[in-house]
Amino acid sequence: MKRLAILAAVTALTAAVPANAATFVISFNSGYGAGNGTIVTNGAANTPSLVTSFTGTLAGAAISLLAPGSYPIGTASNDNLFDGTSPYFTFKGVSFAAGGQNYNLYNNGPTVMLCGRTAGCDTTSLSAFTVTAVPEPATWAMMLVGFAMVGAATRYRRRATAMTFA
Repeated sequence: MKRLAILAAVTALTAAVPANAATFVISFNSGYGAGNGTIVTNGAANTPSLVTSFTGTLAGAAISLLAPGSYPIGTASNDNLFDGTSPYFTFKGVSFAAGGQNYNLYNNGPTVMLCGRTAGCDTTSLSAFTVTAVPEPATWAMMLVGFAMVGAATRYRRRATAMTFA
């Protein structure tokens, strides 16, 4: 039993490393079609962080992330920053390519917008835009270790020791 407790403690300590990435699942509807995907950032879930991966589909076409600064918006360019709390994007937004076109998700006050770059920037306000944070693997590991420890504690029974006097 001591070995199990030590193993559980070591596992919990190694799994409890500080977060260095956050993953979000998004879905939306727009004039360009329905979209969904997974966004991975290089920082905490509640601060604007650089998007390192954006995969999914828009109107059935695969999404691929564009590099920061590659999508011009007037005099500015995309910065690819994402925050897990509303309004989610900066005004410069997160840019991606899908179906041979470039797009930019950005905020315009409280509203999330999608700019589709065909012969200019035709914007559409998104309906049903949702963001869901995905727990990190370390969180899952800590939860499983906790359940294992509770299970081990409920299974363990102390053996009665008989005392004899001489």
